[in-house]
Amino acid sequence: MTLNASAHVDTFARDRLPNSRLDTESAAGGISFVSEAFHVGASYSGFNSFYGVPGHAHEPAPGEAAGVRIDLRQRRTDVQAEWHADTGFIRGARLKFGQARYRHAELET
Repeated sequence: MTLNASAHVDTFARDRLPNSRLDTESAAGGISFVSEAFHVGASYSGFNSFYGVPGHAHEPAPGEAAGVRIDLRQRRTDVQAEWHADTGFIRGARLKFGQARYRHAELET
C-alpha cells in the first residue's frame, strides 16, 4: 500500500501566508514636572494598524470580496500626579487618569 501525500501540496501556501500583510504606525509623547514634594506628568500615544485575517482569503467568485482586512485605530491619554509631605494629617495625595479611544472596522477586500 502506498500513500500519496502530494495531492494537496499545490493548494497549500508556501513562503507567504495569503492575506497576512501588516502595516503599523505608532507614536507617543509625554511631558512631566518633578520637585521634592510634587510631580505631575501627561502622555499621549497613538497606534494605527491595517492587517489581513489569515484563513479568510480565498479566490472570490464574480462580485465577491477576496478576504477580510482590519483597519484599527487607538489613541490613549494618561495623566498622573502625586503630592507628599512628612507633616500633618494628610501625608499625600495621588491622581491617575487614563482614557483610551479604540475603533476597528472589518473590511471586505
